[in-house]
Order: sequence, then C-alpha cells, then structure tokens
Amino acid sequence: MSKIFFIGLIILTAIDIIWLDILGKTLYKTTIGKNMHPKGHIKPFYCLIINIILLLTLLYFLYPQFQSYSQAFWQSTLLGLSIFSIHNFSCAAVFRVWSHTVTCIDTISRSLIFGGSSTNLYAIVQYLQLFPSKA
Repeated sequence: MSKIFFIGLIILTAIDIIWLDILGKTLYKTTIGKNMHPKGHIKPFYCLIINIILLLTLLYFLYPQFQSYSQAFWQSTLLGLSIFSIHNFSCAAVFRVWSHTVTCIDTISRSLIFGGSSTNLYAIVQYLQLFPSKA
C-alpha cells in the first residue's frame, strides 16, 4: 500500500504544481491576482499536503471499489467535484475578488484532472499488481 501511496503522491503533486503554475500565470493572475503570492509563485509544500489528504481519501474510500478504468475515472472525478466545488464556492462566498470564472473553471478542470490522475494511478497499480487481488 505504501508503494501505491508514493506513486500516487508523485503523480498528483506533479500535475497539481504544473496545472497551478499554468493557471497561476493566466486565469488566476488576471482575476484574483491581489490575493496571490508575489509573482504568482506556488508553494509546493501546500500542494503536497493537499495531495496527501486527497490521496488518503481516494485510497480509503474509493480505490477498493474500483473494478474498471471508467469506474475509477468517474468515481474519482465525482470525489474531485465534491472537494473542489466546496473549496471554490466557499472562496466565492467569502472573498471579494474571487470570480465566477475562477470558480467554474477551477472546479471543473481540477475535478477532471483528479479523475484522470486517479485513473492513471489505478492503471499503474493494476499493471504492477501492487494491490491485493479482488477475487
């Protein structure tokens, strides 16, 4: 199980940092730039913490139920939608400069990225046979 965790942590954190860097320079900077770190820098430590929590949730609640790639994708995407919509809509409710565009794009894109990343992790785990057989 620890191999699954570390492989997943690397995949999710790398994709998260790349994605946030791309959005940080474009969407976030133009819409919520006043709330960002100087020069739009991302703090990888916080991405790591977020992805540890996401991965633990995924492995505990969903991974044992996966029986196909499509199920892995859709259940992970739904989990991502729940998590990211809570975050984004809470920010929209609280912060004056949180835009509708950021709320929608970030929620949808990060949910799909989480679903895709989780499906890739499922594929790697299946290929390497890292998880006990479900039979």
